[in-house]
Amino acid sequence: MVDEIRATGITCFLPISNNLDLFCISLHLLADGAEGEDSKIKVRISKWYGEKRYNMTLDKELFDQLTAKAKASPKLRINYDLRDSADDESQRMLNAIEPGTVIPVHRHPMTSEEVIVLRGKAQEVFFDDEGNETGSWLLIPGGDIPAIHVPRGQYHTCRSLESGTVIIEFKNTKYTPAGTEEL
Repeated sequence: MVDEIRATGITCFLPISNNLDLFCISLHLLADGAEGEDSKIKVRISKWYGEKRYNMTLDKELFDQLTAKAKASPKLRINYDLRDSADDESQRMLNAIEPGTVIPVHRHPMTSEEVIVLRGKAQEVFFDDEGNETGSWLLIPGGDIPAIHVPRGQYHTCRSLESGTVIIEFKNTKYTPAGTEEL
């Protein structure tokens, strides 16, 4: 646990067990105003997006936790935000995808995308503007093609070919619904 003394109180950073997010618990002493009155303690718990992110490894334990959440999800996928701040203008995320998940064919008109398979097997598929398949690549960590660059404006989708598949995605713009167009 890291303690950080601030003028308004103490802020402690700690991971909550069985949860993948880092949370911040802030304790602030708030004076009621009149001398002699008791001070109140205010406790605030929130997801931490701070100036610093402490060492975090992208390891089997994290992948297993994400895979379990993906298997329990009706969509058979779950993403995990890797940005340091909610104000970060990029997209960096892990995505645990299970066979049978449907990622709609889509494109990003304002950014390219990198997809890297960290575990399992995935298929990246490109389409033209009419929905015809124009290319397909098998992505395997340590294989001939572990990653692919998706050009800006290229219609594409990603399919999981093996349970436990985890990919990492990078885009240059912040997520907005208008920033992704489905075919």
